[in-house]
Amino acid sequence: MELRKRERILNAPLYGVIWSISFPLILNNLIQTLYNLADGVWLGQLGKIEFSATAFVWPIIFLFVSFGFGISVAGVSLLSRLIGGKKYKEASDYSNHLFITAGLIALIFSVLGYLFTPHMVAGMGAVEKLYACSVIYLRITFLGYPAVIFFFVFQSMMNAQGDTKSTTVVSGFCMIVNAVLDPFFIFDTIPWIGLKGLHLGIQGAAYATILTQYIMMILGYAVIHFRSKAFNFYFYRFKLQWNKIKKILRIGFPAAIGQSGSALGFLIMNIFITAYGTDVLAAYSMVNRITGLLSQPSMGFGGALTGIAGQNIGADQMQRAKEAFRKTVTLSLIFSVTGAVLMYLFRFSVLSFFLKDAGGPVLKEAVTYMIYSIPIIPLMGVFNALIGVFNGSGNTKYSMHMTLGRLWVMRIPMIFIFSKLTSLGSEGIWLSMLLSNLLTVLYGYVLYFFGSWEKKNL
Repeated sequence: MELRKRERILNAPLYGVIWSISFPLILNNLIQTLYNLADGVWLGQLGKIEFSATAFVWPIIFLFVSFGFGISVAGVSLLSRLIGGKKYKEASDYSNHLFITAGLIALIFSVLGYLFTPHMVAGMGAVEKLYACSVIYLRITFLGYPAVIFFFVFQSMMNAQGDTKSTTVVSGFCMIVNAVLDPFFIFDTIPWIGLKGLHLGIQGAAYATILTQYIMMILGYAVIHFRSKAFNFYFYRFKLQWNKIKKILRIGFPAAIGQSGSALGFLIMNIFITAYGTDVLAAYSMVNRITGLLSQPSMGFGGALTGIAGQNIGADQMQRAKEAFRKTVTLSLIFSVTGAVLMYLFRFSVLSFFLKDAGGPVLKEAVTYMIYSIPIIPLMGVFNALIGVFNGSGNTKYSMHMTLGRLWVMRIPMIFIFSKLTSLGSEGIWLSMLLSNLLTVLYGYVLYFFGSWEKKNL
């Protein structure tokens, strides 16, 4: 299977290759969105505090998961280039080191997270029942952290080979399992069907989630074991090489920092937006849901490009890697421009569907933000393609520069300046978002044409 996929990635028409690899990633992103919503849907029936607790602690979870994301990026980047160069033994060796590195990270951060959960929740300002529910949910969630990190490793190993479908099937299956287990663990009597449950409340939601995560980890290993011949775990004769772990961390750390820094940046943005009132916050949240949905194709294309570019660079086909980047940009622009135009044409219908106050100030604010979002959506398509080609070449530092610079160097300072020195009001936020995305894409192209990302990094 790996040889067929490798030959296809290296020789087949690129539009077909990009689409076949990216479609499962697009589907997987949608599945993960539903997966994260499952707890909230059921807990919403217990009460608003239980429902709020899961959303309240999500930034902490996302911050810790960012380190797993970094390992995943390192895995796809390293392994795809080794497979492209037919260095299968070295790829297997690196897969073992990825597993060891993930295990160390999982052990350290799950223990730290569990021990410091009360301090982190209190530091975010939670009190009384919200504090109690948040601590319970977050502490149990950290027990599932190792399973999440190991699944990231398995996912990166399959994505590096161009097989994005297998782990998507696993994710989809586990999302369904989680949605089914939740009511049995949460309620005394399960709504609508009347069966008896375990009556564990918010603890039940957390236990159902981590049980599902360990099922996902086991299935991820099974996928590697039965569907992949490119990698072999051989711990019985494994020789630890610290230079390989250092290389994994060198590539993965910038990606992790970029992801976690982005999460913190958006938290700061929320503070600025909230200062303009609930109407602006509601408009921001609603339009982001719509633009987030429209951005799924370009995110999938960018994710697929990481493995495609990596394999071609590993096979000394730099021109094909560049061609893959150009065609990824083209596909992203086709989908994002189409989505942006449709969003604008049906803006009132879409917003009225989601907003009860269809004729009020929220709708007016949302329409204004939508107009600014029309060019932002295509810009994010190009942004994702640039991130994909940089990650595929192993130059995750460039991805980190773009991700962190977009928010911390450009957007947040612009929002502050516009709020203090102009009378733009909330429109200064939308303008800052547009300008920061435009400048980041321009900066990304400077790195692409004049940076050192083409140099081999193995």
